[in-house]
This record gives sequence, C-alpha cells and structure tokens, in this order.
Amino acid sequence: MKRSLLTMAALAGVSALALAGCATTPSGGATDGATDGGTAAGSTTACVILPDAASSPRWETLDRPALQEGLEAAGFSVDIQNAQGDTAKYATIADQQLSSGCGVFLLVDYNGAGVSVTEKAKAQGIPVIAYDRPIAGADFYVSFDNEEVGALEGQAVLDGLAA
Repeated sequence: MKRSLLTMAALAGVSALALAGCATTPSGGATDGATDGGTAAGSTTACVILPDAASSPRWETLDRPALQEGLEAAGFSVDIQNAQGDTAKYATIADQQLSSGCGVFLLVDYNGAGVSVTEKAKAQGIPVIAYDRPIAGADFYVSFDNEEVGALEGQAVLDGLAA
C-alpha cells in the first residue's frame, strides 16, 4: 500500500511537471487575459476527467487527491470531475470544462470518449495529456512504468517466499 501511495505521488508530480510545461505562455502572447480565437491560451486551469468510481476506488481515493495536490503545487487551479462510467456524462463534463476556460486537459479515457474530447481540445489549441490509458491524438501519455511494476511484484513474491 505504501508503494502504491508513493507511485501515485510520483505520477502526480510527473503530471504536474508535464502540465507546467504545457501552461507556459509563449513570448508575445496576449497579456490582457484575452484568448486567441476563443481558445483558453494562457489559462492556468488544469481540467481532469476521471472515468468512474466503480471499476476501481483508486480514482477517487488516490488519484484525485494526488492530482489535486500536485497540480495546485505547480500553480494550477484545478477542475477534477468524474464521469461515473457514463460516456455521455464524460462528453458533457468536457464541454463544460472547455467552455469554462481549460488551459490543459488531463484525461483518463473511458470507452473511447477521450478521443472526441481530445479532438475538440486540440481544435481550440488546448494540450491534452492522456493519463493511465492511451488516447489517440493526445500530446502526452503518462502512465506507470510497467517494467518497474513487474520488478516490484516479482520482488514481493520472492520476499514472501523467503518469509
């Protein structure tokens, strides 16, 4: 359990760093808060859509607080929503977040719903980070180091056999 918390904290940190890179305003950009062609350029709001709470409690108990803490520490205001296993709700949440001035999206795909959200966000110039599950067209993909996870699991088996 301790390793899971450490892993989640590390992922939040990596995500926050990746998002911090996405949020920088290019030189010569608008300084009056105006956006370029209706995009959320310059927005420091990180919008996150979690897939559900039923398939795994980790989305709400581990990921949400770790992402909230990491993103706020990186200087973002944070809007984290949960689609509760409903692709229509996923799309509605995304539309609301896009309308409210999302500067960067961190999406956990749910049954392919992340693809159309990614397309809409990119059309508005908003970078998209696919989190935990790959999404076609996303700018970045953040997930677990599966080789390291396998090594840790193997070591746990060996430690258990030695006990």
